[in-house]
Amino acid sequence: GVKGVVFDGKGTVNEWNKGLNQAVAQGADGIILWGIPPELVQEGLDAAVAAGIPVIDSVNGSVDDPLQAGVLAHVDVNAYEWGDALANWMLAESNCQANVGVVWPPAFGGLDKIANQTRDTLAENCPECRFVSAEMDVATLATSLPEQTRTMLTANPDLNFFTPLFDSAVTFAAPVVSQFSGVQI
Repeated sequence: GVKGVVFDGKGTVNEWNKGLNQAVAQGADGIILWGIPPELVQEGLDAAVAAGIPVIDSVNGSVDDPLQAGVLAHVDVNAYEWGDALANWMLAESNCQANVGVVWPPAFGGLDKIANQTRDTLAENCPECRFVSAEMDVATLATSLPEQTRTMLTANPDLNFFTPLFDSAVTFAAPVVSQFSGVQI
């Protein structure tokens, strides 16, 4: 009996607040923020609180983080297990010859923890493996990520893995990665 409505925030704070306000206007029974830092949408959270709508913060940091005003609870993946799994897959796939490039959007909390855990697991299990990383800009993803991907892969020709830690980013990185022989995405 649950009806879900998805709002595409397009990676911008204005759209995220618009989505929250739209949910409030439509009388939602609850709101789930998926990877949206609550501190960036206080306007929308205030509207939800005023309307008595519970808001759950998901995939955005740690369940142990203090709750932002207007947030009922955190639900999250285990960034450390995710980072370990990613690094261990790369190590197994490459016979411990993983040279990894990672990009992620800093606006989405928790992804930096996954990147750091991937780096740490690689370093612990394969000190000769390389890890390079950079932040991406979600607001200009379609135009900036292809060039950022090309720049990272050109500057680091030994990379055999390129991982954007944001699912929508794969759409813009994959065509560039396919132009570099031996690089998996």
